[in-house]
Amino acid sequence: CRRAIWMEDGAIRQDGQVDAVTAAYMASSVGQGETLRGRRFGECIGAIRSVSAPEIWEYGKEITLTVTVQLPDRVSAANLSVSVKNREGLDLLVLSSKEKGVGIPGGSVRQVTFRFQSPLCGGSFILAAGLEKPESNPISYYDYWDSVLEIKTRGEAYFGSFHIPVEVKLDEEA
Repeated sequence: CRRAIWMEDGAIRQDGQVDAVTAAYMASSVGQGETLRGRRFGECIGAIRSVSAPEIWEYGKEITLTVTVQLPDRVSAANLSVSVKNREGLDLLVLSSKEKGVGIPGGSVRQVTFRFQSPLCGGSFILAAGLEKPESNPISYYDYWDSVLEIKTRGEAYFGSFHIPVEVKLDEEA
């Protein structure tokens, strides 16, 4: 996709490049940006007890990100998502327990661990965590913690924010 249109109340609010429109939408609906550092919202604020990750992520190295959650008895279950965002609030990388079939039962204190190889090259990013209602569409949260951590990255001098290993093959002349 190269173009996004943000519709609001039946009218076009913004039309343009995907990253710019998405960042503007997120800033409007979720409240991104430096002035709202650490902002939280949702029905069970405080259910995300802690988030830990290395301060510096090196490209290609394993990252272990741990989130401790405490769901009240009145919540039957939740999914956990963690996102790495640029300074404008645009999600660049989203990790989700739901995608791996891991739900968090209500009335429990659990630690959720994500392990992955960092695709990030040099830069500075922010981390957000969200306890999502399992069947909500659009997504709604029990607890959303914006800008919970700042992450610095370093690595090989690749062009761009991400470098994803890829296989390239040159076929014989056709």
